Amino acid sequence: MSKNLLKEVESQRHEVVVESYTQMWSELINQFKVGDVEIDPLYQRGFRWGMDQQTRYIESLLLNIPTPPIFLAEKNNGSFEVIDGLQRFSTVIKFFSEEINFEEHDIKNSSLDETNNIRTPSTLTNAPILKGLNNISRSNMPDTLLRTLRYSRVQVILLKKESSPLAKFNVFTRLNRSGTTLSNQEIRNCSARLTESPFADELIELANIDFIGDSLNMSNKDKSSMGIQESILRLIAFGNFEPSSTRLEDF
Repeated sequence: MSKNLLKEVESQRHEVVVESYTQMWSELINQFKVGDVEIDPLYQRGFRWGMDQQTRYIESLLLNIPTPPIFLAEKNNGSFEVIDGLQRFSTVIKFFSEEINFEEHDIKNSSLDETNNIRTPSTLTNAPILKGLNNISRSNMPDTLLRTLRYSRVQVILLKKESSPLAKFNVFTRLNRSGTTLSNQEIRNCSARLTESPFADELIELANIDFIGDSLNMSNKDKSSMGIQESILRLIAFGNFEPSSTRLEDF
């Protein structure tokens, strides 16, 4: 039994190919500017942090307080997608948004709320430690502190494109099921995108048809968690297959 387990571990480890390194935020910002890093809200739940949370993250970078790593997935064309760390990445991009030409970026479903619209420059609020951050933005932050932000480092864990689609799915679900970040349907949406399947986009197009959404009579909260997409998927799954379980997540 132990030999079989060793073989199983060895075979499965080859399915996950990762690199780990530290990178300055200035480098990640530049990668975003040229379109080499994608932070698409359709990929996972959109930018949701309030300004207090954004302020605390900026404060952590200024004070060199350790923060969680950013997880990226390498796409077949060599560019990258953020699979964990969207809130942190969006916070930094929003703070430096005055330096970015967003016309060159296809950012879907960007919030109309200024708090979560990454095109709108941030104005920080009261921070737990640095009281002077209140009402500070990129335009009035001292140059020395702007450099501190740009050159602060974050750990990056890169899931290489050589990883199997199933391995990518497992990594993403382990990262996002530990909290309440994503709904089950948002997890499924992400897994389809990790394999670069067009199915997720087709499902979203169906969900955007007015009469489909109206017929389900869902709350805005359920809609924002991809409830309409889940209902359509449930119809497809149980209308065309005979699953052994009535639980969609098991199927």
